[in-house]
Amino acid sequence: MKRITTAVGIIGLCLAPLGAGMAQDDDGGNIGRVYIVTVKDGQGQAFQDGVKAYFACYGENGGKKSYDVWQSETGRLGRYAFTLGGHKWADFDQLEEASQACNDVFQERFLAHIDKATSEFTTYMEAQSTIKDGEYDVVWVFNFVIKDNRKFMNGISKITAAARESDWGNYAWYNIQAGGRHAGDYILVVAEENFAGFDEDNKPLWEMVAGVHGEEASESIRNDLMNAIEKDWSDIWRRRPDMGYSAGGSE
Repeated sequence: MKRITTAVGIIGLCLAPLGAGMAQDDDGGNIGRVYIVTVKDGQGQAFQDGVKAYFACYGENGGKKSYDVWQSETGRLGRYAFTLGGHKWADFDQLEEASQACNDVFQERFLAHIDKATSEFTTYMEAQSTIKDGEYDVVWVFNFVIKDNRKFMNGISKITAAARESDWGNYAWYNIQAGGRHAGDYILVVAEENFAGFDEDNKPLWEMVAGVHGEEASESIRNDLMNAIEKDWSDIWRRRPDMGYSAGGSE
C-alpha cells in the first residue's frame, strides 16, 4: 500500500481515533472516543479474559456501541486501546442500560486489572483522509502537537488532495477535541492489513505531491509542515478482534 509513513520520515518526524476496519457505529456523527489503559504487571491474561467477559455480558444485554480493541506493539507494552466512532455528542449523555447491567463484571474483571487509563474525544476528518474500505489489523498511529494550525491544516489538505488524485495512501486523520494535558492536537492513523504491508515499495510522498502540485509548491508545503509541528510521537498497534465487540454481529 502507498502509505503516508514515507511522508513522516521525509518531513523529519519521529518515524518511521478511526476509519474503515475500526469500530464505527452508524449514528450519523463523526465523534469518536479512545480509551487507552495500562494493565497491571503480570495481569495481562486476566485482563484479556475480563474484557471478553464484559463484552459477552454487554452483548447479552443489547449493547449498542461497537468497540475495537488494539494492543500496543511498541513503546510501553501492556497497553490496550478501545476505540469507537461514528457518533454524535448526544450519544454520550447517558450510560447504556447494557453497561449498567454489566457493572459488576466491569469492576471485578476489567477495572481491577488496570493500572492507568486515559480518555480522548476525537473528530474524524473525512476531508483530509484517504482511508479505504477493508479490515486493518495493524495501525501506525502518529500524535502531533501543533504550533501553527493554519499551516498544518493547509499542508495536510494539499497532501490529501494530491493523494486522492494519485490514488496514493491509506490513512485517516482525527482532531482531538478533548484529551487532557498529555494529549496531542491531531492523530494520523496509517492502516495496513498486516505487518507485511510495511514492506511494500511505494512512490515517495514528495515525489507524489510534486507530480500533482509541482516542485516549488511541494517544497513550500513541506517547509510549512516542518514549521507547523511542535512535537510528535508514534506507536504501532495490533487489532485484537477476539477482544472487541460489534453491535451488528460477533467479532
